[in-house]
Amino acid sequence: SQEPEELVLFAPNFLMPKPTAKRRRPGPSMGMFRGMAKDLNLPR
Repeated sequence: SQEPEELVLFAPNFLMPKPTAKRRRPGPSMGMFRGMAKDLNLPR
């Protein structure tokens, strides 16, 4: 099944955005990330 592979690749791809994504303002994208992280309830 490819689901595990997608999960493994999701975090690194999201945490290390491509140069094209880097040009965008950090505000909206960071807000989206923080909102998603809150939904995941990741332990700290």
